[in-house]
Amino acid sequence: MFGISGQEFIFWLILAAIIVGPARLPGYVRTVREKVRHFKRAWQLTSQNVDSEMRGALSDIGVEDFSPQKLLGFEDDDLEENPFTPVPPPIAATERTDSETT
Repeated sequence: MFGISGQEFIFWLILAAIIVGPARLPGYVRTVREKVRHFKRAWQLTSQNVDSEMRGALSDIGVEDFSPQKLLGFEDDDLEENPFTPVPPPIAATERTDSETT
């Protein structure tokens, strides 16, 4: 959750209770909760609008399915032979053990 552990969350909660005070803390929590809900809803609407605009723009040029694999011409069977799969770097000569050199 937000990249923090449970202990950090409890620490910040206790710190907020000390700074804000236990009487005003529920009001602040309610306000933050409303702002987070508003932000999530705005993000969802923005995402839907961008998605619909992209679908409309791509359908105008004849693209019905805009998955990257389809646009690049890969089929489901070709995904195993994907040229964009990262290759691990070679082992430096100093890192090789005696068993690898023979």
